Amino acid sequence: MTMRNILVLIAALLAGCASIDATIQQKYLGRHVDEAIRSYGYPTQERHVAGRKVYSWQVQNSMMVPNYTTSTTTGTVGRYPVYGTTQQYGAPTIHQMSCQLDLEVDGAEIVSNYSWAGHLGACGLFAR
Repeated sequence: MTMRNILVLIAALLAGCASIDATIQQKYLGRHVDEAIRSYGYPTQERHVAGRKVYSWQVQNSMMVPNYTTSTTTGTVGRYPVYGTTQQYGAPTIHQMSCQLDLEVDGAEIVSNYSWAGHLGACGLFAR
């Protein structure tokens, strides 16, 4: 993978993170938790942590990812160096992904803080 491809991948991942954060900040911070329940359905869990009430949504999904290997061959033809690259594709792998969104609410059930953790493939649900 070239440096350019790595930078593009990092930028895409950061954009995904920013999208989730922007959505939650714009749609839910300072609003009643019912807004999130209307969007995401009933929370997976409701708990009290350090004197605070937290609602949690958890999602899981799977994704098929193709597998391939790259081989490079080098040599010379006369005095000239040559090289070739081949890719061999194998059976896809199934990756399990999960994400959890936590919304902290105050006594009036107004969202005052949030956190999320997991794979962007699963957390994308919270960016809608």
